[in-house]
Amino acid sequence: MPQNIAIRVHATVTCALSDLVTFSFGGDPENVVYFKNNGPGVVWISFDPANAASVAGVNCFGIKTGETFSRSHVLRNTTFTAMADTASTILCVSVSAYPV
Repeated sequence: MPQNIAIRVHATVTCALSDLVTFSFGGDPENVVYFKNNGPGVVWISFDPANAASVAGVNCFGIKTGETFSRSHVLRNTTFTAMADTASTILCVSVSAYPV
């Protein structure tokens, strides 16, 4: 079942197999977003509103178990999507203000 998650500071999400997770957040006008994949599967993330995340999608970032990924200059009200290739994959997301 697809999930819609609104985050301000942090969230830990258990992703179902091939279900789309849509994140939106408030926070500061400009942010840094950190992702940590706690496994067991690979998480695919898309920041492109025209291309939702998909498993092994060509327009997605793949994050393997144990890896951390960060993206800077993410504006408030940006929506991004994630999808896991394995059931019960745990994804931790943290948002902080971009340093001025």
